[in-house]
Amino acid sequence: MRSLLTERAFAPQQIFLDVDGIEPGEDFVDKLEAQVEACDVMLCVIGQGWLKALDRLAQPTDYVRIEIASALAKGKKIVPLLLDAAQLPPADALPAELRRLTRRQAAWLRHDHFKSDLQALVPILEKALPGPPRPTPQPVPPPASPRGAAETGHGVS
Repeated sequence: MRSLLTERAFAPQQIFLDVDGIEPGEDFVDKLEAQVEACDVMLCVIGQGWLKALDRLAQPTDYVRIEIASALAKGKKIVPLLLDAAQLPPADALPAELRRLTRRQAAWLRHDHFKSDLQALVPILEKALPGPPRPTPQPVPPPASPRGAAETGHGVS
């Protein structure tokens, strides 16, 4: 997903992924909190196994819990990104500091609609970024009339 986002809309330095954005020797929690502070929008990827990991999220030292709790506490925009048939967990199944996550409107990333779901996500992410909006692509002008094309010698019969 990261490569598709960078290929289509964002520079690599605009995307942080905790599994490859923390170098050996760095303090994991400090780095997560710094990245959450710097981010404009967080994608919280929720797969079908997420509900099975709720016991892990109950641990105050769990890194996913730290990231989400930090983003919620800082008022960051968080988009729950539901993979395939995944569902948001019920609020009462989450630790108190994560319950507000369930009030966020989710987006879907489905295997059989991956490209179109990802394309629909890009404008949402762009809108959350600071700065002037990106220019809307201008329509391509229609081709020259057949008469004009014939006059220049570049017509197609």
